[in-house]
Amino acid sequence: MSASSAQHTALNGHGGASNLLKNEVMDFYRRTRISEGLIELRNITIVAELIIRSALARHESRGLHFTTDYPARDDARWLKDTYIV
Repeated sequence: MSASSAQHTALNGHGGASNLLKNEVMDFYRRTRISEGLIELRNITIVAELIIRSALARHESRGLHFTTDYPARDDARWLKDTYIV
């Protein structure tokens, strides 16, 4: 399995640290009394997932989002905003 395939697999709920962390935080959020720190932790986890999904969707390297599968920038195709649905 390529590194890119492994990343997509981990992100789509079939294993991986990011999915485990998200599940742990959401479980903790559901069973714990709400506090400002807990809401912040939940929000940081959600934003982290969106950043990962955005980086994986782009078939290029840009800034801190470097991938060995696509080591170069591709301004012709990717110099635009990324929308996550």
